[in-house]
Amino acid sequence: MGKISVKLRGKKAAIERELTDFCKKYNFPIKDVQFSFEGLKSELQLELAQNIKKSVVTKYVLGAFCADTQWQFYHFSKLQKWEGIYLNKDFFVVLAKFRSDFEKINYFEWIKYLESINKEEDSYMLASKLDRSTERENLDSYRKALFEFGQTTCFYCGKKLSENAVDHFIPWSFVKDDKLWNFVLACPSCNSKKSDKLATQAFLSNIRLRNEKLAQMNHPLVKKEFKTYSFTKLSLMYSNAIFNGFQSGWSPEKILPLKSS
Repeated sequence: MGKISVKLRGKKAAIERELTDFCKKYNFPIKDVQFSFEGLKSELQLELAQNIKKSVVTKYVLGAFCADTQWQFYHFSKLQKWEGIYLNKDFFVVLAKFRSDFEKINYFEWIKYLESINKEEDSYMLASKLDRSTERENLDSYRKALFEFGQTTCFYCGKKLSENAVDHFIPWSFVKDDKLWNFVLACPSCNSKKSDKLATQAFLSNIRLRNEKLAQMNHPLVKKEFKTYSFTKLSLMYSNAIFNGFQSGWSPEKILPLKSS
């Protein structure tokens, strides 16, 4: 999310009002204030995100688009205290079929917006970052770090690794980012079968414990990647992926028992 700016002017947009109220609540300076979202404590990140989702996104983004399209694409529902949107079946099929095209259009519109509110050199840097977010990077450095950490078996099934792949625990197709704390080593079979699914809650607990130990490793990449890590953030990403339609509950057919040390 990066830097958040609050600039006082005449009539404020809904998100500006929300950010101003947030600053007032926690005694942040109001006039032209800038702060890093990643620099906030995890509980404050969660509070701010939930406030914006409730007062801005649902009403002025999802709600407005829903009304503008006369409820043909999706509608809102509330069931057993779970709030969500229900997609029209035909609309979902189109989104799934042309997902990559919609992503490119979305990035293009983001770049146009960034160019309109930033200096030329800043716009170029931000646009380049957005453009790179659709590319898959070389993951050798992550694989090497996890081997040095001592992972010699598949994170999912427990088989000894002869061939291995670096797997995004929360699928890359959702996060569009590479972070060491979201990587595990997996055997070719598990890596292929899991694909862009979410593993069961049991594996979410396992990666929490793994990351607690990994964070203690004296390694340059670990120190860099874990600066802004928190399990709250990882868990929220897991929940959001489910909310956005990613299949959850994947597990290998057979899991080898852990060997006692």
